[in-house]
Amino acid sequence: MNLNTPGQTTDRRLLRPREPKPFPTAKNHVDAAGTLPHGPGVLVMQGEDLGAWVQAQRLAWDKLGAAQQWLLESVLGVEEAGEDERLVRRTRDDKWMLNLAAARRFHAREGHLQVPRKHTELVPLDETGRGVHSAAFEGDGVPVALGMFLANTRRRANKLTKQRRMDLDALDMPW
Repeated sequence: MNLNTPGQTTDRRLLRPREPKPFPTAKNHVDAAGTLPHGPGVLVMQGEDLGAWVQAQRLAWDKLGAAQQWLLESVLGVEEAGEDERLVRRTRDDKWMLNLAAARRFHAREGHLQVPRKHTELVPLDETGRGVHSAAFEGDGVPVALGMFLANTRRRANKLTKQRRMDLDALDMPW
């Protein structure tokens, strides 16, 4: 299906962003002298979280077509996310170290690891290690679902490596 009118050489489908509704809403906001946020939850218009949409476009810049990048830059003033804004993928080891840091904090404060299943421990950013992007966690630290982690670890205790089991035994882990 060709959307071109006679004499027109550009296929209009290339000029549309992937999500057809947020772009016109964002353009109307910018045309009305508004600015677009770079994070979710700041600006919701017509049921669309424009901050979340802008963030998704900036982080997936390499996956967008050249025409989409041009539209975002020239029409909305949106640019590609910098390296410091990109989230780092956490490996299983990174996640283990974050959970272990939460367990150590709880043990140091309470003297045991009898953690309620719904307990969440806040780990300061300086103790989180690799793989946690500080801009993603504004405030005091990273929330870790420690109770859930320990419950799941107890259930899978026979699959733990010797080192991981020793790390938890050092904290008097109730198996």
